[in-house]
Amino acid sequence: MAFERSDSNYRLYPESVLETLREIQSLKDRRMTLDEIKAFMDVKPVSKSPALEEVNAEIVHLEQKILSLKEELETAAPEEKHYIKEEIQFKMIPLLQLMTTLLS
Repeated sequence: MAFERSDSNYRLYPESVLETLREIQSLKDRRMTLDEIKAFMDVKPVSKSPALEEVNAEIVHLEQKILSLKEELETAAPEEKHYIKEEIQFKMIPLLQLMTTLLS
């Protein structure tokens, strides 16, 4: 694939290439392996719905918050750890049910 070049002989990439790189970085940030990223990129849909884009952004945001909470749990008192774990379990049940329904 040939790319245009600037006056300074730098390659000029279309926005679609930059979007692909951003998506790969996002998947790496989610701790996916390169093999998993390749498999994901091979089967990803040609176009995405706005709702799917929003859900993906929220998932990334949630993953970051969960990692932050995990760090807090490392130094939390035992009763606080118990409370947080109970709270998360209570809220995860309806979320998992909704996701199961969506994916079936």
